[in-house]
Amino acid sequence: MKPSIRTLVAFAALAAITGLSACSKSSDSTQAAAPASAPAANLTDLASPAAQKQIADKSLPNGDASRALADFRTIDSGNEVMFLYYGLSSLPADYDKIAQSYSRDYQTTGDSFRKQDLLKALKPRIDAAIAAAKDSRYVVLNAPGASLDAYDFTRKGFQVTNVAQPGSYQYFFDNSNYTVEYTNGADHTFIKVDDEAAARAIEEMRSHYRPLTVRLYAFAQDADPASNRVKLQILHTQLLDASGRVLVQS
Repeated sequence: MKPSIRTLVAFAALAAITGLSACSKSSDSTQAAAPASAPAANLTDLASPAAQKQIADKSLPNGDASRALADFRTIDSGNEVMFLYYGLSSLPADYDKIAQSYSRDYQTTGDSFRKQDLLKALKPRIDAAIAAAKDSRYVVLNAPGASLDAYDFTRKGFQVTNVAQPGSYQYFFDNSNYTVEYTNGADHTFIKVDDEAAARAIEEMRSHYRPLTVRLYAFAQDADPASNRVKLQILHTQLLDASGRVLVQS
């Protein structure tokens, strides 16, 4: 007995429903299996010294970016870095080492009694300088050797080179034993200039090799005893012309 048209239609519908259910199930299984095939985190990279340093730097205290720029004190001497280092580290002051850099008389005299007298006189001044530095952690420094690349029309600004590069540090010639590094330097290597007139003026100066200064406003976060280094967090960046006029600030 031949099946009726109605029976054939019913079988076709049932087959279609069964086929759709199978495709859906196969798709669900594929989606569920996808996460299992994702690559695992590279624990070797996370354990590298560079990665550990980044994690440690991110845990340091942060400065207040809304702080008035007038509250930032200028650092232009290695001795000022030295006092800030001892203020942040809370390590006992190495008076002999400090005096060697701080006092020309102490550094040059060969008379042990005079050296002893000088150190006795210098100790209160050294203690006061360390205490003042500890209470004044908002600082401003000029970045030596800074230069700008040509204006970037896509990003609308200037890439800064030789400033606050990862792994680099800054020092002053009068006392190079104490240095500074910037924990967020990678975030401040590009100066945004949306205003076309300002960008044209800066590009004209840059292309004609006129002096430009990059000034960094920063917060002293910590001191690293392993390297006699002060860790700074950049809060603002300024670009100045040869006369000291601020061209742009971020």
